[in-house]
Amino acid sequence: MGLFGRREQESTPDAALTFMTVAEGQEVRRLAARAFAAAGHEVVIGDDRLTAADGQVYGLWNLAAACKAERSQRMWPKVVKRHVAQLLDVPPGPQDMAVEDVVAHAVLRVYGTQDIAPQTRDQLTYATQLADGLIETIVLDTPTAVMMLLDDDVERCGYTTLRTAARRHLMAEPLGRISRFTVPGAVLELIEGESVYTASKVLVLPRVLDRVYGERQYPDGVLVAVPDRHHLVLHPIDDASVVPTLKAAAPAVAELYWSSAGRVSPSVYWWRDGQFERVSCVVDDDSVRVLVGPELAAVLNRLTADG
Repeated sequence: MGLFGRREQESTPDAALTFMTVAEGQEVRRLAARAFAAAGHEVVIGDDRLTAADGQVYGLWNLAAACKAERSQRMWPKVVKRHVAQLLDVPPGPQDMAVEDVVAHAVLRVYGTQDIAPQTRDQLTYATQLADGLIETIVLDTPTAVMMLLDDDVERCGYTTLRTAARRHLMAEPLGRISRFTVPGAVLELIEGESVYTASKVLVLPRVLDRVYGERQYPDGVLVAVPDRHHLVLHPIDDASVVPTLKAAAPAVAELYWSSAGRVSPSVYWWRDGQFERVSCVVDDDSVRVLVGPELAAVLNRLTADG
């Protein structure tokens, strides 16, 4: 292949694994097929899946996302080998469990929509959209695996019963370590935990705020970010310092997102009265843009005038 062909592959988005380039997508497919072959399973390579001789289909989206989360492609063979080993040792799914067992192991979890495969999103009509790019789902957490519950699972168990238990189990998870996160122009509270549900604590945010700041009110809301599953970033909106804080926090959160495994969202959100609104995003050229809607703009203008 000529130089220009290689350059095109290195920049053109993959048609199926859209967050990767063509070259990256081909590498993931190659590594996955090789890992399956090493485990004694020959597969046919498709755009977004591998198909085994027995008809079993293995989607590539989640594997590709795990590879993309690694900064160095040198780590991809290890990521793929581990992922394939987990796929071939498939634990019982929710459809194989009694309803009471599914309920007993259900946990609320926050996900970024950009890292959920399209075929999976189609089976998550029960999920609550918190804001652009952010949804609340329910997962099954067993000693051997964590798997997202789909519409059929939720319908079988009953959404209200399942969510009530899942919220209770989320609140029982440890919050993690609370520290100050300093970036040029801003000081933020950073919650960091070993639990994969640290970021999901955003789904019970009032409880978290009481732990971090004590009992108080937030008439103008709080800036919130969930860059990955192990981190939750907070900054109450109290005065005009929120303007430079938002400008500084937006690229810092995006950088933390790109450098982490278990990514959730590169965006900063504004929370007020139980509602979330996205206030920063990563655009096509990977730059970060601050998005201030009319309601937040009115808050910022008032605080700036008061300051």
